[in-house]
Amino acid sequence: FLHAAAFKGPTYFSRTENGTDDDGGDWTTREILDLGRNDQTISNQIAVLPRTAGQTESTLINVFDWIHNDNRGDRKGEKISAMWSTNSGDTWSDPVVIDPIAGAVVRDRDPDGAPCPETLGHKFDPYFCRLRTGDGVPDIAVDMDTGTAYVAWQDGEDGNVVIRVAKSTDHGQSWTQLGIVNGSRTTDAHTPSVEVADDGTLAVTYYDFRFNDVRSNDGLETAHWIRRSTNGGATFGPDELLGTTFDTRKAPYALGY
Repeated sequence: FLHAAAFKGPTYFSRTENGTDDDGGDWTTREILDLGRNDQTISNQIAVLPRTAGQTESTLINVFDWIHNDNRGDRKGEKISAMWSTNSGDTWSDPVVIDPIAGAVVRDRDPDGAPCPETLGHKFDPYFCRLRTGDGVPDIAVDMDTGTAYVAWQDGEDGNVVIRVAKSTDHGQSWTQLGIVNGSRTTDAHTPSVEVADDGTLAVTYYDFRFNDVRSNDGLETAHWIRRSTNGGATFGPDELLGTTFDTRKAPYALGY
């Protein structure tokens, strides 16, 4: 791939109209973003904002991972980004960057038993396995009362992977960073989801390994957490455990667990 011929990765948007319970309606598809050669997006997710009084078209926000595969102007890397439409997707804005991401790949570094299915590491760090997590996969949710949009994603910070959240009150034109949400900073956190309840409560879920005992031959103990905010993300309540812990190594291995 690193030596492949130049490629393009444009983004397409489809919309259906005139649908019924028995008929999916009429679909129209258009290209909404072309970044040129060797650049692309992945993980595009569309959110629809509530219409205001007198508004006849819907406002949409698309969040995605904007990937620069070349290094012209030191731009190589990935950026959580957004673009918006105020006419139900007929036309779209240029993308804006919410946050550049770096070092967001989670690895299993617990050498407590079974060898890694692939050869990784070196003599100073002989054991680690990749995990297939939500790096480069932002999630978006909208408060259907106020129209505030929230985005959650994972990012690298001081050697660990963390969960960040941002919000926009102007349909994606500008974003306010709400900081790191995961409660424990001593372990990687990954694969966040975000949602807003009918009463405006903001909730973020994610996974981490804070309960994993290193070298205890018990696999990679993984916990699923939720944190809630009742003030628009200014502060979050404590971590609450969802269900019971599980061993991520029980997952299939395909370039990572």
